[in-house]
Amino acid sequence: MKHLKAVDILELLETEDYDLWQLRRDAPIKELIQALQTATNPEARDSICYVLGKRYAKSAAPAIIECLSDEDERVRHSAAEALGSIRNPIAGEPLMRLFLNTYDDPGTQNWCASALGAVGYRPAIPYLIEALKSPNFWVCGASAWSLGYLRVVVAEDALREALAQATDWYPKTRILEALDLIKTAKEQT
Repeated sequence: MKHLKAVDILELLETEDYDLWQLRRDAPIKELIQALQTATNPEARDSICYVLGKRYAKSAAPAIIECLSDEDERVRHSAAEALGSIRNPIAGEPLMRLFLNTYDDPGTQNWCASALGAVGYRPAIPYLIEALKSPNFWVCGASAWSLGYLRVVVAEDALREALAQATDWYPKTRILEALDLIKTAKEQT
């Protein structure tokens, strides 16, 4: 399977019994990118974004960024998740645009919140702090994770306030982790 071309990858993804793990292991990054750019099937785009993210394919970031505006919600989720895994800073601004325009899509907003921290996009900090107030606990938790990952000391009060309001395990866990990371960062300065 090491010599797969983009057309072979797309053909494979059309079958019901394709092996995503084998594709993840064996398909060349260049061919995966080409397959992503030519795929007409949203399920194929979703799978390819996933594979590229798991391969940490920095060279794929521009093609994956294009998928942030995909019409299919699953593709947008996979693209944001993949960009967070790849951690290429060029994804910051496009992720931020999507984050700010998806209040009606908390799934996408959640993945964007996580990815913004992972790519180190510090201009997102005020918006991530504001998102701690989100009624969606996934968005709140993902925002807290990013603030902790970025060691945002100025977010400490907002995180404590969000912790006092949190009722679900996910945001509570992420907020506590963020507060620990920020505490450690303060101790090291």
